[in-house]
Amino acid sequence: MKKIFYYLFTFALLLQVTVSIVCCDDPFQNNDEPGKTDTIPTPKPKPDDSILIPKPEPLPVYKGKESFENIALEFMDEFKASDFENILELTEYIINEYAEYEYDEAEEWLEETMQSLSKEETPNYYKTVYTLSAFTGKFVAENGRWKRYNAKNLSINVNDQNGNPCVVTLTTSGTKKKVLIHDEEWEEDDERYEWWVEIPQTIKVVLEQNGDKLAEVIINTDLSSISGSKLNINKDKYNVSTTIYFNGYSLNIEKLTYENKKESKAIFSFKHDSRTLLSATLSVTPGVIAEGDIFEDIEVEEVTLKNNSLSINVLDSLEIKGSCTDLMKVIEILDDDWDEYTDSKLNRYFDINLYFYGAKEATASVEFESFNDEYCTVCQEYHYYLVPVMVFNDGSRHSCEEFFNEEDFQTTIKAFSALLQEFEDLIHGYEFDY
Repeated sequence: MKKIFYYLFTFALLLQVTVSIVCCDDPFQNNDEPGKTDTIPTPKPKPDDSILIPKPEPLPVYKGKESFENIALEFMDEFKASDFENILELTEYIINEYAEYEYDEAEEWLEETMQSLSKEETPNYYKTVYTLSAFTGKFVAENGRWKRYNAKNLSINVNDQNGNPCVVTLTTSGTKKKVLIHDEEWEEDDERYEWWVEIPQTIKVVLEQNGDKLAEVIINTDLSSISGSKLNINKDKYNVSTTIYFNGYSLNIEKLTYENKKESKAIFSFKHDSRTLLSATLSVTPGVIAEGDIFEDIEVEEVTLKNNSLSINVLDSLEIKGSCTDLMKVIEILDDDWDEYTDSKLNRYFDINLYFYGAKEATASVEFESFNDEYCTVCQEYHYYLVPVMVFNDGSRHSCEEFFNEEDFQTTIKAFSALLQEFEDLIHGYEFDY
């Protein structure tokens, strides 16, 4: 019981990711030549729309570095260790206060619930059905013990350091789908076991302190396309959406879909209060021929991953758009020995560009280049390695390692180090008997 609050807090800290990206652009002026007239006037042809679109001036490298650093600092400004003081204070008190409470009654309830869901139908054959709705009850920490009371949902109830009620509640709703997640034969005694899970359409877990919501996880799952009890990755669809809220920060997986031989997509966003800090869309067309389902050991005969694309938007200042026509081909190339031609083999499958402030023209693109180390006298050949290279629209090329160097980005590095130290000092300010 004491672990659930600690896990909620730990998960939120994992969301603290810093991205160092930004840019700017400036337009050229457009000059149109006047149309000519003959004895018989002819209508002036409409100019090509592309001619009227201002072309961005080449971005100087130093200017690009300044912009990258500016957005990194702006991104980090959204995170403050003080935002998590209340959670840590609550976590410290609950863990230290309730760690030694007797939980025999809760353990006995769990064992009885599991046994009631297990039915031996025939000798050497067992079927166990786990349903989230079966785990119900109100657990209250009182008088040194965890007491259980009958309830429609599952909840854990304690008081904080000020005597205010704190509760973690798990509720389920919507239709349910029973899915076989494990089917195995044991060769030693030839016993067959089947493990099932009844997946509800909606699962919600909420942490409240004195009536105020501190954290919430909502998972919506749609398995309506499954005709039987197994999720067949060759023909079935899988749809899920998730919202994770934590003390003003939220991660929204708006869509996560899978369908064999059709477009599968993932869309998510990361917000602080009402501001979107980061959003991304990933799509791919999978082609799978396999035995088994995603919950079992799968014997894969063939996999293709084509039409892969990724779009990342940071603070509405930079958008990274990338595509890969055939990911499995890329994996094959990377598995082979690298040589001076590996970069050209890879680049034919990739198209990666950086767009700034909604510009239609890319300011920079990303390619791969092959480089070799010193000549190996033992194996009598060069050892090659791949380096991602940024190609700006002024024609200059810079490896990412060279571009993002410590000297030019020292302000970002110092700010990030200070932010990490701020969180480290905050965590070390509390003691957990864990």
